Amino acid sequence: MSGELLERWSPRTADALGRIDRVVDRVAARLGTEALAQARADAGHPHLASRIRLERTGHGFAVTSSHPAQASRERGGPIRGTPYLAVPLTDAVRRAAPGPRQDGGLFVLRIGGRPFLARRRPGGELEVRWRLVDQVLATHRPALGPAMRRAASRLPGELGDAVAEALRG
Repeated sequence: MSGELLERWSPRTADALGRIDRVVDRVAARLGTEALAQARADAGHPHLASRIRLERTGHGFAVTSSHPAQASRERGGPIRGTPYLAVPLTDAVRRAAPGPRQDGGLFVLRIGGRPFLARRRPGGELEVRWRLVDQVLATHRPALGPAMRRAASRLPGELGDAVAEALRG
């Protein structure tokens, strides 16, 4: 009797386990994608947001960043230049160019022993645009950790609902 029961349930069990595996992947991928979108929104700067990625890890996903400044923002602390960081001096400069390499026509100018990047305007007037510093202190503004914690807190409930639905179907 038990052999017949096992033969009857064996294909159903294998099918159900396959469905559960696909459901787990689907729920994890959706929550990972939502965490990615939230982390990018919380990054605070388009350049940082563009380097945030969703990576597959074993049976799940992780939101990561390849930008060293993002790591400093996650924990707070210094961001060091190699050898310098260029800090825009005005909001207009910050909006006009994502960095000094894209600003064009710049040269180093020392004022009071400190290095700056400047350029000449069409009329010959000098415009100081960037200050060069060896490091800046990043404020503790995490984006990756909170996004992953929100997704992880939702995982048990959503996974339980999705698995129950898969077993019913």
